[in-house]
Amino acid sequence: MVSSKKSSKKNAYTPEPPSNRLTYTLGGIALVLALIASLFMYLWQQRTSSPVDDGYGNLQAAEIAIDDNGYIRLGSDDAPIVIELYEDYKCEGCQRFYHLYGQNIARHIDEGSLAVEYRTLAILDRISETGTYSTRAAAAATCVANTGDGAVFHAFHSDLLEQRPRGREELSPTELADIARNAGADDNAITCITNSDLIDDAEAKTESAREAMISAGSEGTPTVVHNGELVSWESRHWLNELITGTSQ
Repeated sequence: MVSSKKSSKKNAYTPEPPSNRLTYTLGGIALVLALIASLFMYLWQQRTSSPVDDGYGNLQAAEIAIDDNGYIRLGSDDAPIVIELYEDYKCEGCQRFYHLYGQNIARHIDEGSLAVEYRTLAILDRISETGTYSTRAAAAATCVANTGDGAVFHAFHSDLLEQRPRGREELSPTELADIARNAGADDNAITCITNSDLIDDAEAKTESAREAMISAGSEGTPTVVHNGELVSWESRHWLNELITGTSQ
């Protein structure tokens, strides 16, 4: 008689491994989602880093004046909106500010809806190699402003910020003069810059601007002030909102 013995172990359940098709499908979905996220981030960065009114270019023409404090004003005396712009030509944030809004500012000045008082500081002298770059750049800007050509000053101002030296580097008087020449400044301005004629005056005027900025409630550049109040410029629409009196 043949006897049979029952197994003492139950058959264990072994799940079927996922098919290659499912694996590839899930991988494809993950890849598509990653590409969508990358595209969204790229478009967002492009939107936030591209200049407002990109393509407008430099100021076409504008009245220019220098007051007793050394503030350089661009724009019509009848402009309904006047802002004070505190900046330092060595300031990275000022470079970014003008990259984003320089053309937008130029358009509104050309349209007569805006005037800007450029109040230049030299608080970053200390980080330049000679300890004088911000002051020398401010003096050079005044040399150009003294030509009485608002469009030339605006072009020089924009180019000077665009070519802002990094770290402890700085531009020499000759290099500053070359930028001014390329912007259209006359021989008097070139000589003024090359000879550093307005350095002493710039030292006093930049200190006066620093004190005014602190009184307005700020301790760093760039700072925008309108009617005695600090203006936040992080929104891309800040200037349009200020001029139209609306929020977007």
